[in-house]
Amino acid sequence: MLVPLSIYMRAQELDLLAHISWQLCGDNSAAHPASLADKYRIGDAPTKESFADPDDFEAYRARIFAQGGE
Repeated sequence: MLVPLSIYMRAQELDLLAHISWQLCGDNSAAHPASLADKYRIGDAPTKESFADPDDFEAYRARIFAQGGE
């Protein structure tokens, strides 16, 4: 699922708070809290995009923003 970067970063913040809370509980034998941000992750593989000129890059960038990226 493609979400704006601001929402993904907020999910990361919530994950960090959940992790800190889990660590502070003292009972680390319980399962680690599930990541909310992982549900929004598209993939970690770098793209193999190459651009012939700046106009090609700007067109690619415009498509990404039109899909909801920031």
